[in-house]
Amino acid sequence: MKRRNVVICVVCVVVLSGCVLFAAGKPIKKTAGDGLVVGVFDSRAVAVAYARGPMNEKMLQEKMAEHKKAKEAGDTEKVKELQAWGEARQEMIHRQGFGTESVKDLLEYVKGDIQKVAKEVGVDIIVSKWDLVYEKKGAELVDVTDLIIRSFKPDKKTLKTIKELRKHNPFSD
Repeated sequence: MKRRNVVICVVCVVVLSGCVLFAAGKPIKKTAGDGLVVGVFDSRAVAVAYARGPMNEKMLQEKMAEHKKAKEAGDTEKVKELQAWGEARQEMIHRQGFGTESVKDLLEYVKGDIQKVAKEVGVDIIVSKWDLVYEKKGAELVDVTDLIIRSFKPDKKTLKTIKELRKHNPFSD
C-alpha cells in the first residue's frame, strides 16, 4: 500500500509540474523545472482495442478449444472452471471498457511498445487519465492513447468505436 501512495504522490507532483503542448496533432513536450513529463491514456480505449483485436481473439480461441476438449472428455470440473473464467473475463472487460477499471493486465501484452511510446513522445511516466487525483488548473498532459492502442492493431471499425467511446464519460461502479 505504501508503494501505491508513493506512486500517487509522484503522479500528483508530476502533474503539478509537467506541462505539455499539442501542435498539429503531434504531442510536443514542455517540461517544468524537474524535467518530468506525464503521458496519459484513456484505459477504456485500450480495453476496446484489446477486446476486439487479434491478441484477445487468439487467447479466446485457445480457451474455447480447451473447453471443447474438456467437454468431450467429460471433465465437468474443467468445463465449469472455464465457463466461470469466461464469465469473469467478460465482466472484467466490460468494467475496463466502459468504466475505469485498471488495464494493467492488458498493457502487459504490449509492454515493450509502451516503452517505445514513452521514448517517441518524450514522457517519463504514463498513467491512466482516470487515476489522476489532482491536476493543476491549466496543466496540459500528453495524451498517448492513440499511440498505445496501435499496438493492439485495431481495425477501422474498432477505431470508430473507440472514437465514439471517448466522447462519453465512463460508467461509475
